[in-house]
Amino acid sequence: MEVNIEIQNNLKNKKDEEVDKFINELKDTLEKDTHIREANLDLSSAEEIYLSSKISSIALKNLIKYKEKHIDEYLITKLNNELDKMDKNIQKKWNLQSRLYLTDAEDKLYGEKVDLISNAYFELNTLADLNNKKLLTKLKESINNHIKVNLYEYSKKYKLNKNQKNMILEYTKNEVNKIINNFAKKYLNNETRDMVANFQNRWEEAYKNKDYDTANFFAGQIRRMYSNGIFKDDVLREKNMKTIYIDDILDEKKQKGEKVELTELEEKVINKYMQGEYMSQYVDKH
Repeated sequence: MEVNIEIQNNLKNKKDEEVDKFINELKDTLEKDTHIREANLDLSSAEEIYLSSKISSIALKNLIKYKEKHIDEYLITKLNNELDKMDKNIQKKWNLQSRLYLTDAEDKLYGEKVDLISNAYFELNTLADLNNKKLLTKLKESINNHIKVNLYEYSKKYKLNKNQKNMILEYTKNEVNKIINNFAKKYLNNETRDMVANFQNRWEEAYKNKDYDTANFFAGQIRRMYSNGIFKDDVLREKNMKTIYIDDILDEKKQKGEKVELTELEEKVINKYMQGEYMSQYVDKH
């Protein structure tokens, strides 16, 4: 068993260009060394160890790089950016001595936005599901109530008169309404999701027909959408993950002048990885 572990560790540390040589040397060793044969490590299991390690590297390179971010936090950041602009405009428009601090991470409003958006995000299937009147109304009410509280504190400190407060409240009510409506229109939709789904379907069709150049093109479109857009669809995201694994492996074969298709072992390892059988290796390693 110790021999098995030692060979696995050595294999994981090899650079790509050394792997073929290592596998061949291992094959010779397995044929000659009874002790290693008794460790129950054959050539295919050695290759499987290497392939699972390679897929972990693909996951790290692509799926973290390509927008494996917390989308609910991303949405909150975008909303905060708009509220921050409004806060600056309020200070400038009424010549206030300080801002109202509508985006302070330690403020009550920040927590309310997080609760409203994050809780709804995890319960629903798509971003378009977040674009509903109930949630948007709650966001508007939360922000407007918070402005009233902060404005009250501000007026106590800097002596705003009643007329000024009423004008600011009327202005912010209209602005918050526009901000939330525009935010929903821009971000809470399925446009990116539908485009990615289309690219995924086109990739699957090309891959099934062994048209790997076309498949590579649509895999590239999927990567581009992960870089430039956001969407929520866990089933589609899993399909995209597998597509990117396959595309990276096929691209490497093409660069090496090898036959551009997956071996049975590569398909087996990718499927096992997608089922989570190698995820503990990935977590431990990264």
